[in-house]
Amino acid sequence: MLINSGSLLKIPYHLSFGLEIGDQDDKRRRFDNLEGTKGDKTFDQLEQFQNIGAFIQQEWIFNKSFRATFGIRSDINKLKATDRYLNDGDGTGKQTLNNVNPLIGFVYSIRKNINLYGNYSTHFETPTLNELSNNPDPSSSGGFNPGLNPQYAKNVELGLKGFFNENLFIEMAAFNIDALDEIIPFELPNIPGRTFYRNAGTSFRKGFEFGLNSRLSKGLQMSMAYTYSDFSYGAYQTKSGVFDGNSLPVIPKMLLYGELSYFHISGIYGMIQLQYTGDIYADDANTVKDNAYQLMHMRFGYKKYYSNLMIEPFIGLNNLFNTSYNSNIRMNAWGGRYFEPGSGFNIYGGVRIRFE
Repeated sequence: MLINSGSLLKIPYHLSFGLEIGDQDDKRRRFDNLEGTKGDKTFDQLEQFQNIGAFIQQEWIFNKSFRATFGIRSDINKLKATDRYLNDGDGTGKQTLNNVNPLIGFVYSIRKNINLYGNYSTHFETPTLNELSNNPDPSSSGGFNPGLNPQYAKNVELGLKGFFNENLFIEMAAFNIDALDEIIPFELPNIPGRTFYRNAGTSFRKGFEFGLNSRLSKGLQMSMAYTYSDFSYGAYQTKSGVFDGNSLPVIPKMLLYGELSYFHISGIYGMIQLQYTGDIYADDANTVKDNAYQLMHMRFGYKKYYSNLMIEPFIGLNNLFNTSYNSNIRMNAWGGRYFEPGSGFNIYGGVRIRFE
């Protein structure tokens, strides 16, 4: 990246521009699974992804309180699949996916150390090689899934952050993201254990984020983070049904995290952490729901310095109340295999050694 600074019409600016080049090769093979034993080869494909991205961004400093940013990025993405298993035909193919995305933003200093900011941008995301290579069409002879398109989005964000006094830092932001062709995972009953991908027509994401860090007294600190997510499908239909207006799966509507920590001058410390996760849907139809849950953790330790050596023994207690919850949700899983349970109450400990 190159950066240039100057002024135009007596307005200072910072200009940055650059070029990014990426190259990825995946050698992907599949075999029959004979009750845990590797059987005959059924798929052999070389997948290649090349990307060239060029960007330019300029920040204008109009005065001490206000500055604005304008930018644009252009991407050329070339994807190629070379079929090396020809028993079922030649699925060799390639795609070229290009896009241009603008960015505009501003920062306004309300007072010292407190800034109001806003951004508008568009976003372009190509499917990954793994997403493209998993073709749900049973007649496919390899290559890429021709029905899977890139995802496009328009993003708007407005936020405020800063130190409201020497002991209190607050940040908050509201956002809106309108997406087209959002990439969604799903499974098929006749191919268990495999994840495939398809596009949703449109989706809408509205939300609010709030964060706080505060020093309550000498050695005593508190932090918290809250996220509200109103994410829903706009127009989205598949052979399984019509999902217009449904909530996006695997995203809780509310997330809350809080931590209270104490650090003594002697090196002894302790902290309590609280996490709340709201209800989560597991499928596009919103028929399967994981209920909200709360977790509490604790950690204690002692830091001791010997010249340039730091030794820190510590012990932690996770899930203090042995709450039953799911740590992972498989979106649109077939056969009811949506949930992977999290750990119950457990204790861990160790010693960290660091040279400084």
